[in-house]
Amino acid sequence: MTKPVQTSFDRAEAIYKERLKDKLEPEHNGEVVVINPDTGEYCIAEDPVIAVKEFEKKFPGVRGGIIRVGQEVLYRFGTLP
Repeated sequence: MTKPVQTSFDRAEAIYKERLKDKLEPEHNGEVVVINPDTGEYCIAEDPVIAVKEFEKKFPGVRGGIIRVGQEVLYRFGTLP
């Protein structure tokens, strides 16, 4: 049996849970974090549009995962995987 392919979002979500959750919660609860699934770097803002624009400027062409801090998944964007 083969393992399922891990998508960019799955990797970003794992980074959030393993590395960023304790760092960002509760101080940034409600803000939006966009995570680079390859490096673990991220952009954070209160407005999701601003967070995505900052991410796209900093990491052109990279598919990121968007998570609202303190909540479950907010969005997935970019093409899979």
